[in-house]
Amino acid sequence: MAEFMELEGQDGVRMAWNVVPGTKQEASNCVVPVSAIYTPIKPFPNMPVLPYAPLRCRNCRSVLNPFSIVDFAAKIWICPFCFQRNHFPPHYASISDENLPAELFPQYTTIEYQSPGEASSLPPVFMFVLDTSIIEEEMAFLKSSLSQAIGLLPDNSLVGLITFGTLVHVHELGFGAIPKTYVFKGSKDVSKDQLLEQMSFFLNKPKPTTGVIAGARDGLSSESIARFLLPASECEFALNSVLEELQKDPWPIPADQRATRCTSTALSVAASLLGACVPGSGARIMAFIGGPSTEGPGAIVSKNLSEPIRSHKDLDKDSAPHYHKAVKFYEALAKQLVHQGHVLDLFACALDQVGVAELKVAVERTGGLVVLAESFGHSVFKDSLRRVFQSEDKDLGISSNGIFEINCSKDIKVQGILGPCASLEKKGPLCSDTIVGQGSTSAWKMCGLDQATSLCLIFEIVKKDIPDSTVQSSGNQFYFQFLTYYQHSTGEMRLRVTTLSRRWVAGPGSIQDLIAGFDQEAAAVVMARFVSFKMEIEAEFDPIRWLDKALIHICSRFGDYQKDSPSSFSLSPRFSIFPQFMFHLRRSQFVQVFNNSPDETAYFRMILNRENVANSVVMIQPSLISYSFQSAPEPALLDVAAIAADRILLLDSYFTIVIFHGSTIAQWRKAGYHNQPEHQAFAQLLQAPRGDADAIIKERFPVPRLVICDQHGSQARFLLAKLNPSATYNSDGHHPGGDIIFTDDVSFEVFLDHLQRLAVQTKRKNSNQCLREAIDGLGVPSESEGRGGEAPSLILSEKLYFPITINMKGRSAYVPPPYIPLGQSDQELPPPAGDGPASPPQSQSQSQSQPLQWSSGICACCDDMQSCCIGLFFPCFLFGKNAQFMGSGTLVGSCITHFILWAFANTLCCMLTQGLFLGLPGCFLSCYACGYRRALRARYNLQEAPCGDLATHFFCHLCAICQEYREIRERAGDCEPPDLKLAVVTAPAVQTMESSGL
Repeated sequence: MAEFMELEGQDGVRMAWNVVPGTKQEASNCVVPVSAIYTPIKPFPNMPVLPYAPLRCRNCRSVLNPFSIVDFAAKIWICPFCFQRNHFPPHYASISDENLPAELFPQYTTIEYQSPGEASSLPPVFMFVLDTSIIEEEMAFLKSSLSQAIGLLPDNSLVGLITFGTLVHVHELGFGAIPKTYVFKGSKDVSKDQLLEQMSFFLNKPKPTTGVIAGARDGLSSESIARFLLPASECEFALNSVLEELQKDPWPIPADQRATRCTSTALSVAASLLGACVPGSGARIMAFIGGPSTEGPGAIVSKNLSEPIRSHKDLDKDSAPHYHKAVKFYEALAKQLVHQGHVLDLFACALDQVGVAELKVAVERTGGLVVLAESFGHSVFKDSLRRVFQSEDKDLGISSNGIFEINCSKDIKVQGILGPCASLEKKGPLCSDTIVGQGSTSAWKMCGLDQATSLCLIFEIVKKDIPDSTVQSSGNQFYFQFLTYYQHSTGEMRLRVTTLSRRWVAGPGSIQDLIAGFDQEAAAVVMARFVSFKMEIEAEFDPIRWLDKALIHICSRFGDYQKDSPSSFSLSPRFSIFPQFMFHLRRSQFVQVFNNSPDETAYFRMILNRENVANSVVMIQPSLISYSFQSAPEPALLDVAAIAADRILLLDSYFTIVIFHGSTIAQWRKAGYHNQPEHQAFAQLLQAPRGDADAIIKERFPVPRLVICDQHGSQARFLLAKLNPSATYNSDGHHPGGDIIFTDDVSFEVFLDHLQRLAVQTKRKNSNQCLREAIDGLGVPSESEGRGGEAPSLILSEKLYFPITINMKGRSAYVPPPYIPLGQSDQELPPPAGDGPASPPQSQSQSQSQPLQWSSGICACCDDMQSCCIGLFFPCFLFGKNAQFMGSGTLVGSCITHFILWAFANTLCCMLTQGLFLGLPGCFLSCYACGYRRALRARYNLQEAPCGDLATHFFCHLCAICQEYREIRERAGDCEPPDLKLAVVTAPAVQTMESSGL
């Protein structure tokens, strides 16, 4: 994939198919759509900026480019898109083979034009919209962060302030004598005319009788505008004074109700105010929201606390009463902001949902930034806000007022764009009848964009017949031209032009050419955006089945195999990683919405839709780096086998950075060995992943959350949730120092077996038969399939995961992993350095075999006198140890629960009832303890003996917990009972770190 990254470094474009299928049928058979992910204003150090206007075609308005045919003698150039002959203007009179303008140089396929005298007269504008219906602590955090941000604003930028809670307050910063605000009712929608009238904009100047009121040139005086929008250098003191005196919303909140919060009304007032004062300026509304909207047309929930905020289940069942009304309101607000050229940025900081799912349409169509955090005091919010305004090397390069246009060859049409933009409804011959995202147009508005903003363009091949070989060899090129007209961060208006040429193929023998031009990373990102889009617009859409069908179709078409021989199946290195990307996408937060709120899902998808390929791949498939004394930092398998007691792991899932310490490393750190001079190598080992994590955090927006955790700690779940469960409680063995995951999910090997079998059968069998065989192999209840001849769903279980190999050359950038043949299982992959191979998952035939006998009987307590004595006198401690090993509870928590149910409850019942209900607490304890016994039997496939789990614990509770402890010790392979001994921490050996090869 190095050549694709090189092309991206030249033009900012990654295409899924760099050799394009030449006909509509060929494109349909390729499954992954013909598409491009384009970063419009990606910085290029060697890109020329020309100080004159571009030369355009008279017919299609495309710009002169290196693919144009030039007749130097006649001073004519032919457009490669419409073949129109155009004359050069007089100032191109000296053009020749040896005197070419920059736009005709072959290496300058991306170029910028800077027209003199077109700089914008308006400075940047920021309207801060603050939520005051938050607690005092959150208010203090918010005011502190805003005070720092105000100090970073450009001196000439215009600043305004609106606060809201029960009411909306528009602060008149230009009135310096005393604080002065205009108040609007939160439940009432305010029109633009009402706003201007109530805020006395025409007190000294009569209101125009006709025309649209828009800015100082159309009806408003500069003095009236300056009352609410002042330069930062002039209003910094007044703004800080207002912030210092700002208090929590004073209206009382009943105990059974939520705070009144009129978010939608405040945003509507801000949009109308900016539309009247500074239209077309690229102004930004920066909304800081700390809770759900409960008032106004955009409310997401009522004030009554008995009504829960909508969940994914409510949205699926169409039982969210406020959702559609709020979305409709924000769609109208988005249309207004796009018309005005303004941007809505959202900073949502709360433990509860705030309405990001409803606000998504307005933020995304205006190209706004979005940050989601737990609190205004969290580093995710504070550092992200600082990144917006900083002007150092890592600045975002924020621009505004963008218009994006496309030109392409006549055999290609545009279906639409998935990304932060809005349609300008410019219809023409390039528009496809099929609409994806923002479609039915060839021009889009990008109110806000930055250096990382990326668009996903979906194309349609309209050519239906295969031309003869002579025509195909002479004209087998498709041309694409992307034009981005935008206001640079310096205020200059620029036009960036990117022109591409891609070869098309069709007919027999084109498979190898298509394979050679397939970009696996770009294709995975396109599929991720596409499936997220379909999940939002299609009510009965099944994303897992759709992804499975697509994967089977691709493997069947581009795989190499013998008929009805799954073992012969293999994929080219150009496709070898794509199944891993696709299946990892199935378990990602973009598809699996379980355990995520609608706000979180909307946030994840908004970030995915605006990031480039490299960052998006990390979201789909996190990267994992291992640090140890034995080797330099190196990539590790995204698998539970990567966990080792003497190893540190660094997980980058884009939204979260996890530094995971193995159990031995954690013990050394807690003992303070890194502070001792003789163990400086250990201190360096601890510091290495932290330095790499800091480097990633500094380059990323929004700033990711940093989690530092230890093995077996509560926050280790952030790592375990992303790992492949190749070692579970069903596995045959357990590696010392490693870890297991308590799940019934199948492994990579099972997935590959079924993928290979279904891929080689898709062309020969109908979908019902293939699906039935897949269901029989997995033991999943059957489900009928619709049309014959389609590829079946790969596996119906939505919890089918598999390990991913990560190969990173840089510490903060993704580099694709080495080629892994599809016939190779995860057990055949080389294990990470310093660790043994992962335990293979127990096969289904083994897991369903005859149950085994216990290693000791229920009455064999005297075989181990130590556990017998502890179980007799301190049964709660022994029970807690068993529960801790099972991973279903902590030692202290399980021990206390057992004590309450066994000793305390028994004593209390005996005292109160004189012994009549002595067995009642024992029944409660039996119900509690039998669950652990059942889990232990399931792990080791043990018989339910001597009787049922509940009866065993009810009649022989003490003997049962002693038997369970002996079984755990026996199955773990320990000759001594280590759980009953104190841990001994051995100091690390004095050694040196190996030099990093990264």
